[in-house]
Amino acid sequence: MENISAQAQPEEGEPVIFLPSKLTSDAARNLHAQVSAATGPVLQLDASKVDFLGAAALQVLISIKKSSTQDYRTIVLQHPSEAFLTGLSRLGANLGDVQNSEQLPCL
Repeated sequence: MENISAQAQPEEGEPVIFLPSKLTSDAARNLHAQVSAATGPVLQLDASKVDFLGAAALQVLISIKKSSTQDYRTIVLQHPSEAFLTGLSRLGANLGDVQNSEQLPCL
């Protein structure tokens, strides 16, 4: 199982959570814990390495977005891979379902 890693982006000062290549139910549990531990008004999720998005992980991503609205937090999805975007579509979702930023992600 791949771990989700977090690292600060010095140029922006906001933490970035790098999503693993396989976003399965195990990864979903780890993602929830990572997000719960993150602080700050902006949470950046880097999806550049995702090659599989499962339903459980999508549910967690949607939940993160919904709770971020209550917490006055911005969720930004960075660099979504083609597989991530395909997974969203396959599961009946889109980028607006997992982020609440006005900023468009870098493709």
